[in-house]
Amino acid sequence: MSRGALRRNLSDAAFLFLVPAVVALLPWSWGFALLRRLARSPSLFADVVASNLAQARRRLPALDAAAFAHQCRLLLLVDRCDSALALLRGERWWRRHVAASGDAVAGGLLLTSHWGAGFWIWRWLAAVGIHAHFVVRRADASDVGRGALSRLYLRWRAWSLTRIGCRGAIFSGGGGGEKVRAALAAGDSVLGMLDLPASLGQRAQRVRWLGGEASLPLGLAEIAAQAGVAVQVLSCSLDPVSGQRQLHAECLPPNLDAAGVVAAYAAHIETRIRERPGAWHLWHALPLYAGHETGAASGET
Repeated sequence: MSRGALRRNLSDAAFLFLVPAVVALLPWSWGFALLRRLARSPSLFADVVASNLAQARRRLPALDAAAFAHQCRLLLLVDRCDSALALLRGERWWRRHVAASGDAVAGGLLLTSHWGAGFWIWRWLAAVGIHAHFVVRRADASDVGRGALSRLYLRWRAWSLTRIGCRGAIFSGGGGGEKVRAALAAGDSVLGMLDLPASLGQRAQRVRWLGGEASLPLGLAEIAAQAGVAVQVLSCSLDPVSGQRQLHAECLPPNLDAAGVVAAYAAHIETRIRERPGAWHLWHALPLYAGHETGAASGET
């Protein structure tokens, strides 16, 4: 193994496994203090933070760069710890450190985003009796780490989701849309995210977003509109000082068509992003959102 590969794997071992295990076993005030201290290091997640910051400055010129970078590093650390926390911490911990507002509705489309600390949404849904299918694109190991251990982490994270209430993944493309339709027809809940750049072949909706335009995937919203199910937007914020979470559920107006769902979703998520810009994980991908609008092409979710 080369020296570079060794460094990458040691980094993965530390930030994907060791740090999450330590934080999950410590009292949360101590664990979060450790994460805040680690997040002060400019070298931590340096490439991702620099890329996110460069894109955020294009849309938010008055951005506080230092606060943004710290929050970005902190959220990346917390995100890697949450699967261990969710598995090892019980109801008492959850009630103490995670506040919830709004009511989740079973049997519909639940939309969340890559903003905040969303892993705890699954525990919240399970607590109110909702075990949703998760519509996702297939993850790449480079999304979470730098070495071979990141593949092991992805398997561990997928397994941990099923242990805290997720019914399992429905991967977009390759018949994913039919599986979503079948789940909704059976009265199950489906959770997905639309704050992704539309890929080639996807039906897309053009929206005004973050001071520009973006093409967001339309497939899930079309399926929900055709099925006539309720649509909700869920978010989970992280207070960067106290470490407290705030889960929020907001019902979209009934009888919206697919374009209306995407527009309402985009407005909701933009509000969250502007509240805490460093909490959105996908700033680096912003140029890809210009995309292209597809017609009645594949209908891929």
